[in-house]
Amino acid sequence: MSRLLLLFITVPLVEMLMLIWVSKFIGLGGTLLLVVFTGVIGASLARMQGLEVLREIQNNMTKGVTPALTLVEGLLVLIGGIVLLTPGILTDAIGFSLMVPQVRKRAAKLLSNKLKSHLQSGFQAQFHSQSSTDSYRSSRKPDNSDDVIDV
Repeated sequence: MSRLLLLFITVPLVEMLMLIWVSKFIGLGGTLLLVVFTGVIGASLARMQGLEVLREIQNNMTKGVTPALTLVEGLLVLIGGIVLLTPGILTDAIGFSLMVPQVRKRAAKLLSNKLKSHLQSGFQAQFHSQSSTDSYRSSRKPDNSDDVIDV
């Protein structure tokens, strides 16, 4: 939770400082124009890339292929579109990079692998927790007064 709070505090602060720094070189009007321009270009790019990912999902579905990785790509396009709409230079760089199909595919693979390993470790931890509970139950004397049937 504290990482997320730190992210929500530091990213806008860094973005503000970068915009102030850029405005020293191109002026306030140029900086505002840059923010509007990247927002408009970013929104149109996100729309185009989102439609492309949607077509790829539909093609995979018609072929009978599970579009799991393509769905992750769609999520990354959405995230990229959102950060492109927020004013800032760092977020624009991240957003524009997620609009590049090769970068997005690599990021989707990394994110998918991380999610798989996280889920697998969670299932293993749950399995080990369940087996230790079962061994505890089997080491106790059975209490036949329970009306509960453990299946």
